[in-house]
Amino acid sequence: MVDAGRVWDTLILKRLLTLATEGHTAQGEASLAACARAHLGIDLDKAVQDTAGHAIRRNFAQYLFAPLATIPADYLRYAAGDALVTWHCSGSLTAASAMCCVIPATSAAMLTKVWLA
Repeated sequence: MVDAGRVWDTLILKRLLTLATEGHTAQGEASLAACARAHLGIDLDKAVQDTAGHAIRRNFAQYLFAPLATIPADYLRYAAGDALVTWHCSGSLTAASAMCCVIPATSAAMLTKVWLA
């Protein structure tokens, strides 16, 4: 997620928060689905398939530059759901990092930006 020129990476923020609070880097436990489950209490289905049996998350390229009206509803639902979960996870992780007083939200944002540079 990009906000005011800053990159907010939920995977990196989750790993930093887990390092500060649990002493490990959440290797393999920092995916968007894992964050949604741990911080929002929801299961994010990453195996959703379209009517032809293709994994939606891996087949968005076919709609690159396509008019919105031509993109099937199941693809739009998946994309919207991912965006909403990412936004909510980012907020939850940022608040949790600020509360633990080890990784203030501004520091986590700076580290994320530096690591991605």
